[in-house]
Amino acid sequence: MSTTGTAGPAAAVVSGRAREVLRSREVGFQDFYRNEQNQRICLAVLVPILDGPDFGQALGVLVLNIDPAVHLYSVISRWPTPSRTAETLLVRREGNDVLFLNELKFQTNSALKLRIPLARTNVPAVKAALGKEGIVEGTDYHGAPVVAALRAIPDSPWLMVARMDLAEVYAPLRERLWQTVLLIGALLLGAGASVGLVWRQQRVQYYRERHQVAEALQLSQQRMSLHVEQTPLAVIEFDLEGRVREWNPAAVAVFGYSREEAIGRHWSFIVPAAIHGQLDGVWAALMGQRGGNWSTNENLTKDGRTISCEWFSTPLIERGGRTIGVASLIQDVTERKRAEEALRESEMSLRETQRIARLGSYVLHIASGSWSSSDVLDKVFGIDEAYERSVEGWLALVHPDDRTIMGDYFRNEVLAQGRTFDKEYRIVRHNDHAERWVHGFGRLDFDAERHPLKMHGTIQDVTERRLAEEEIRQLNRTLEQRVKDRTAQLETANKELEAFSYSVSHDLRAPLRAIDGFARILEEDYTARLDDEGRRLLRIICGEAKRMGQLIDDLLAFSRMTRQQVESAQIDMTALAQAVFNEHAARTPGRELRLKLQPLPPARGDRALLRQALVNLISNAIKYTRSRAVAEIEIGGRAEGGENLYHVKDNGVGFDMKYAGKLFGVFQRLHTADEFEGNGVGLALVQRVIHRHGGRVWAEGKLNEGSTFYFTLPIGKDRI
Repeated sequence: MSTTGTAGPAAAVVSGRAREVLRSREVGFQDFYRNEQNQRICLAVLVPILDGPDFGQALGVLVLNIDPAVHLYSVISRWPTPSRTAETLLVRREGNDVLFLNELKFQTNSALKLRIPLARTNVPAVKAALGKEGIVEGTDYHGAPVVAALRAIPDSPWLMVARMDLAEVYAPLRERLWQTVLLIGALLLGAGASVGLVWRQQRVQYYRERHQVAEALQLSQQRMSLHVEQTPLAVIEFDLEGRVREWNPAAVAVFGYSREEAIGRHWSFIVPAAIHGQLDGVWAALMGQRGGNWSTNENLTKDGRTISCEWFSTPLIERGGRTIGVASLIQDVTERKRAEEALRESEMSLRETQRIARLGSYVLHIASGSWSSSDVLDKVFGIDEAYERSVEGWLALVHPDDRTIMGDYFRNEVLAQGRTFDKEYRIVRHNDHAERWVHGFGRLDFDAERHPLKMHGTIQDVTERRLAEEEIRQLNRTLEQRVKDRTAQLETANKELEAFSYSVSHDLRAPLRAIDGFARILEEDYTARLDDEGRRLLRIICGEAKRMGQLIDDLLAFSRMTRQQVESAQIDMTALAQAVFNEHAARTPGRELRLKLQPLPPARGDRALLRQALVNLISNAIKYTRSRAVAEIEIGGRAEGGENLYHVKDNGVGFDMKYAGKLFGVFQRLHTADEFEGNGVGLALVQRVIHRHGGRVWAEGKLNEGSTFYFTLPIGKDRI
């Protein structure tokens, strides 16, 4: 099979055959025909291209042209020995004529033109058309007496005629006849002694000729043996019982059995049992001399593999017409079959992908301005087979507002400058006039002089994406307004919080100071008048007033943190942690505190806020290890996944993990004030600080075995 590299309209006979293939949805074969465009003789294989569920939709026909001048005529024109008149003819019957299919030696321009009526029964080609086979004599197309071998080509309308002029066939006999006449004349004119001399010369000549014939036959057999040994095709010869009689090296390579292992075995040893019955019928046909057989079968190898092979088998027939065996040519096509299957799957996957993505493809021929399109592209454009596929037809589909821009872009940038077509534009579908957005992409193919020949490309319907982008833009606009509204609300809430803080700071502190002052007066001036219960209650009043004051201070500190102006700087976390620990250790004389401080990665953030977070964590570690003889506190950290991870660990009373969610809530405590002092604001403040720095905070613990508090800070980022 070959291609000329140029595209053009199909021959009329191929177009008609293509319609039959589309209707039948089966592969078709077009016999010899002459192309009207270039007058070349061709054969063609037509393959329907199918799509849709169960491949019920015909997309088109793939036409594979075969040039017989390259792939057939050169084979049948060969003759096994040098000959002046011998040639092989390929003919077929058409109506009441015989049509010659190949060029002839003694008549030019004869292929598909020379016809001989069937009435001329002395012509060997006519005899073949009328069903005659074997060796015949007659008068050939150029009027010469010939001897010919006739054979019908199996599974085809073709007939093969191998012919040679009788003059060439009988030339050696005529030469011998003239020698005999001369010898008789010499006998009549010569003496008896000459007869003996002539007889001896004849015997010498006879044996010389026999020796020459034997040498020629031996040479021919040697050549045939070389062909069989060196051919890449497996050659197997079977006897009448189906046993292997010949097994060449290529058969060894295909099936894995050595010649010694294969000789004498029945053909079934390389054929799966499932198709034995089918091949029995083929074998019977070969034994009946009903022509050759071409098939593709599964076969078995010595190592147990199943392979696909193409077989061409023909009966071996002696001169007397007796069948003496079968010869087969075999080619392993397993890899080719796999490649074909992979190609089919790839094409199906590509078609399905294009269908899902609504991605159509096209090929534009620059010289003619015509383009072909896939089914998906036809659906995108809303066109059918009758639509004019030209540049003007494409521009007619472009939205009127974009038509001038796209036309200028195609002519002035893509064609004139050889650029890639890459543009999103609007179209108006042909069938329903719906407005759609598409993204077109195409690359140019150039000739040797950089002139554009074709453009291969794709067009994808991106309407949903464009609508989604517009929706996102609208949502962004709405979100921006919501952010503005929310910001205004937050500003209002902050102002209200400031007013509340002022109220707490001034309005609540005044009565609290009064309660505390009067309680102290009672304690100083009237203690003697109170009994023990009264003095206890007075102490409770003073303690609760003091605790209330501390609670108000902590609450104000927590609320101010949201509004506090912060500054970002590089912080030595190791030095900061050491300083905070030293400060709190100095406040707890008499306790044995052991600090294990690992080198901490530096952080970037607000020093005062991070110091306050460490103060609360370290002070809690010291506080909750009060019941331990030796308080062990560990502070460590490391860089991990784009952030710094720090921890503060102690061997204190710990906590139950089922209450871990309450640790960082305001006024949430796991211990009573009698056990450990505090008001439940410290860890909430830690969480607020870490969150303002873009980090995370959590805790792990076990009751009576200590706890570990973790927090992270982004590396090298300002998030405050």
